[in-house]
Amino acid sequence: MRRQLAAGLAAACLLLGACSGDDQPSADSTTDPTATASASTPAEAAAPSALPVSHPTRWLCHPSKSNDPCDAPLTTTVIRADGSRVERNLPTEAEPPIDCFYVYPTVSEATSDYAPLKVTPALRDVAVAHAAAFSGTCQVFAPVYRQGTVTKLINGRPGTPEKTERAYDDVRSAFHDYLNGEPERRFVLMGHSQGAFVLTRLIQEELDGDTPEAARLRERLVSALLIGAAPKTPPGQPVGGDLQRVPICTAPGERGCVVAYNSYASRPGPEAIFGRTDPNKGFDAVCTNPAELTGANGDLQPMYPATRAPSFGGLGADVVDTTFVSLPGYLTGRCESRDGFAWLRIAVRENPNDVRPDELVEQLGPDWGLHAIDVSLALGNLVDLVRQQSVA
Repeated sequence: MRRQLAAGLAAACLLLGACSGDDQPSADSTTDPTATASASTPAEAAAPSALPVSHPTRWLCHPSKSNDPCDAPLTTTVIRADGSRVERNLPTEAEPPIDCFYVYPTVSEATSDYAPLKVTPALRDVAVAHAAAFSGTCQVFAPVYRQGTVTKLINGRPGTPEKTERAYDDVRSAFHDYLNGEPERRFVLMGHSQGAFVLTRLIQEELDGDTPEAARLRERLVSALLIGAAPKTPPGQPVGGDLQRVPICTAPGERGCVVAYNSYASRPGPEAIFGRTDPNKGFDAVCTNPAELTGANGDLQPMYPATRAPSFGGLGADVVDTTFVSLPGYLTGRCESRDGFAWLRIAVRENPNDVRPDELVEQLGPDWGLHAIDVSLALGNLVDLVRQQSVA
């Protein structure tokens, strides 16, 4: 299973266009692990009540950062069912009232087991694909962290406890750094795959406890988007299992809750990797359909980074110069649960007048489902949801 997971992750990186080799320095990378692009107060100069920051944060995305990949142009080529195209800009707040704290998935192909604290092309690409679309609604903060690499998974090395804690320690320290610099603003937590696993633990340790500090953070939480690594709760229950006090989003208008799903185009088989239930504890993987939470009646709003959009007879970076490609009315989503799995079932909408060909393919195989494009499949819905929750 580990070899299958590792091989699929390597392929997923290629699909995202995000694994370009983390050993190569980029324009804003450094070999100094303590270097930082943060505008937040350094830990040694922080007020006594400040949260602990274990080391200065290296930011991939930050409101004060130049050449910020999360500040990409919010231009979108919309391809309609009749094949016609129109360019649009995503709605943008002049001064976004909330923040988004983003943790990226496994994209590092460094030859080491754990990624260095460098901003690389791999990280920049996935930040554009996942986080940039939210920048019109929130200020995006995205820390660099020493994640377990694709190389580590392929080689099957479990890592020492000290090293396996590095990823979480980096993210927690960066979250504290963010909170120290923004002590009042409301925030969204969002991550995919490894990033979502790390954020689930962060929620458990920082927001889900029975303390005044955790309660104050829960009040500031707009939502948590934990995509491609759904937590587990008792069937039909908004809390319990992995989450005791931070509930699952179940209806439009809710805030301070979790959106999570694992996407498949077909029913997961017995060897499927994501969305497994925990029969020993009676828990199901969470599945929340973002299209239902925004009142879209199951209609997904896929938004692909233009360089990795479905081909549609040659559609690609050579003919599209916008950041995203959007396909309205193309996909539907429905949560299903059976045979030991809970998942978001993705399907191409049946429309004989739709000239866009069916290119919904589980490119990593049925056991992986649509994991590589989990976020892109419903990115428009997720952005709309965060915007609605921000207003609330």
